[in-house]
Amino acid sequence: MIGAPVNVRFVSVRTGKMDDDGVPLERQEPALRRIDQVKAMLDKAGYNGERLVLLHTTDQPFHAASSTVVADALTRVGMRIDDQAMDWGTTLQRR
Repeated sequence: MIGAPVNVRFVSVRTGKMDDDGVPLERQEPALRRIDQVKAMLDKAGYNGERLVLLHTTDQPFHAASSTVVADALTRVGMRIDDQAMDWGTTLQRR
């Protein structure tokens, strides 16, 4: 099956969903611009720089890629991440 080209001028992506402040989700700022908000939420939640261990599975491509992204995002907001790379079997034993 071959997909047909889409003219983006006629495509509307409206979810109708809003965040807690009533801002439509499709109009929100990209997450990278909201790092200060996340840091404030962590402070409010009582996070004091405790170490978070991330079991990073390396032999399954999806998990390896997503673990890298998660570790980076959490580090950017100020969390202390201990990214421990291991194979899937070791991950299962450690959980």
